[in-house]
Amino acid sequence: MKIEPVRFGVIGIADVELGYPDVIYKTPNTELIAVCDINEKLVEGCKEKYKVDGYLDYKELLKRDDIEAVYIALPHYLHYPVAIEALLRGKHVLVEKPIAKTVKEADEIIKIAEEKNLILAVGFQSRGLKFHSQIKEIIEKGEIGFPIRFILEDVKFRTNAYFSKKWRGNWQLSGGGCVINQMVHYFDLLYWYFGKPKEVYGKIKNLFHNVPVDTLVNGIIEFENGTNGVVSLSITDCPHTFYLEIRGTKGNILQKIEMCQDNPNRQIKKTEILKFTTSIPDWIKNCERGMKDVSYVKNVFEEEVIEFKNRDVLLEKFIKAVRGIDKPLCSGKEGIYSLEISNAFVLSSIKRMPIKIPIDRDEYEEILNKLEKGEIKI
Repeated sequence: MKIEPVRFGVIGIADVELGYPDVIYKTPNTELIAVCDINEKLVEGCKEKYKVDGYLDYKELLKRDDIEAVYIALPHYLHYPVAIEALLRGKHVLVEKPIAKTVKEADEIIKIAEEKNLILAVGFQSRGLKFHSQIKEIIEKGEIGFPIRFILEDVKFRTNAYFSKKWRGNWQLSGGGCVINQMVHYFDLLYWYFGKPKEVYGKIKNLFHNVPVDTLVNGIIEFENGTNGVVSLSITDCPHTFYLEIRGTKGNILQKIEMCQDNPNRQIKKTEILKFTTSIPDWIKNCERGMKDVSYVKNVFEEEVIEFKNRDVLLEKFIKAVRGIDKPLCSGKEGIYSLEISNAFVLSSIKRMPIKIPIDRDEYEEILNKLEKGEIKI
């Protein structure tokens, strides 16, 4: 199907060679019109490389009638004001994760997008990777029955140099540390798999890094459908390891991501699927023998992946959504739930109690304000 190219403006360059203008420029059915960044050198580099217009003020870019959609790739604290301004100017918005710093901000962004009948999408490109979408399909088809519980561990390693970009280690500019920066991706996947979250009981801590934000997260998440599980997430471990186990009434899913020891730029992804010939509840009820005798069929999928990020599906679906022939990979209304979980972890840790979702917006704003001022420390 031939699609009229979507005319983009990119707000937030990051890097001329590897940044977001390059992603838009190379994606089919797009036309890069203009870029914006406070770094004049990056702007000039993009103007020369892509033959586009460049701005240092995003409001000037948004005045252009020939730009119909914007890709916002800025520090978290800027997602809210820039997205609001773009929507009020009639632009479709694809904003990097998280949708905003707080759920109260996200509520307003979503409301304006709906009032203006504009497409609002959040940059959770992990949904577009087969490694993750395969799990979504297995659960939706009922191949493992009802997902009873899960265990999710994602541990990464970041040095203090990672926080040289001051917004990353700052409550006021980022809204937190790994809970809202790295781990929000996995909170989105859990929502995608199990539906709306119901309650969070969590603990955040800072270990080793010279910043005030969280670098270690542990807790329990319960979903409205009854699935519940534990998460352990950090940026204090080496090497990077991802582990997800989902236990269902008719089978299990086990996923692992490990770094290749001989090449730090490569990952090995492995998925194991067990399908029981008899459901666990039926076996418990009707059989006198132990669980070791439950028969099953096992499938193993293994792949080596060099590229860590994949925005192809994210952009493809956003472009089609703008043209009215598809839905975004992750809409604004969906993207808020990973932020709900992230904000709830912070609130739960400070209050030392489980937090119901949706969280109290005003209470969280008050707690975050105290964290920003240093009146509360983790």
